[in-house]
Amino acid sequence: MSMFGESYERPVYHGGDLDSACRIYGGDKSKWIDLSTGINPIPYPIPTIPMEQWARLPESASEQKLLAAARDYYKLPDTYHVVGAPGTQSLIQQMPNLFGRTLKVSIVKPTYAEHETCWRYAGHDVLPLTDKTIAADVIIAVNPNNPTGKTYSASELTDLKAKHLAQGGLLILDEAFMDICPDQSTAHTLPSESTIILKSFGKFFGLAGLRLGFAAGDKTLIEKLRSKLGPWAVSGPAAFVGSKAYSDTKWITETNIRLAKDCARLNKILQEANGKVMTSASLFVTAEFQDAPLLFEHLCRHHILTRPFSYAENWLRFGLPANEEQWTRLEQALGDFN
Repeated sequence: MSMFGESYERPVYHGGDLDSACRIYGGDKSKWIDLSTGINPIPYPIPTIPMEQWARLPESASEQKLLAAARDYYKLPDTYHVVGAPGTQSLIQQMPNLFGRTLKVSIVKPTYAEHETCWRYAGHDVLPLTDKTIAADVIIAVNPNNPTGKTYSASELTDLKAKHLAQGGLLILDEAFMDICPDQSTAHTLPSESTIILKSFGKFFGLAGLRLGFAAGDKTLIEKLRSKLGPWAVSGPAAFVGSKAYSDTKWITETNIRLAKDCARLNKILQEANGKVMTSASLFVTAEFQDAPLLFEHLCRHHILTRPFSYAENWLRFGLPANEEQWTRLEQALGDFN
């Protein structure tokens, strides 16, 4: 039972759970191909981390260097305040606890399920956003969306606020996958007041285990988040690696080119396998298959893990293979199914 007097469980489906897949379908974990996440399969090369980053508590100078690098990389306006955190997920979990009252929260769905999970768990009223939704206290949109890949323009978001957001309400934009199309970020067109934008380091840079994310926007809410997170929220090693990576323009440029090519290649492979491809987000492609549950099982028997969805049984999301061997195995497994 939760503190609100009702049972509440987290969603069953998440990407990256290779241990469960191995228990069900067998095989050596190291030989599986994990395509169930939208994480860059060729991560940023971790530089040598000075021992002092491990041995000492994170210092304010390191934090400020990281925030400056992140602000520059994400091209955040000076009016946006920024806070770092141990991953975007921690920010998603903290946001519902900042208000001291029950809010009406509308989420543009289908999307990343943890947004709804965390707001419901905190006792808020959560509804999908529809044409009939009016005067929501909070509107949440994932941009580009996970899993559909849809990107929202600044005009669409402004219209969304005008039609559905109560006066003084909050717009939360989860831009965890925006790194691959930074020119489409709406941070430079939306006012920082009553706006929070979430950014993820681990997906584009392929270092999800480092646990690093950011919230930017409304000064009052950012300061509340900073207080909730407490001191030393970002580890010294994470701040060190993040600062280096955000400033490595050569790697960033080359990676964007590679990801675009790989995404186009994955689109083609899935279409040839009779998949109806949705708009993709470079780090993943979601496609609709007539027999998606059977295809999911088939791929698992070939030790290839994809991402199914409980609310759309004919959808499968595919991350990018890491090398030619993985590309070949995926193509062969898809060919065997058809």
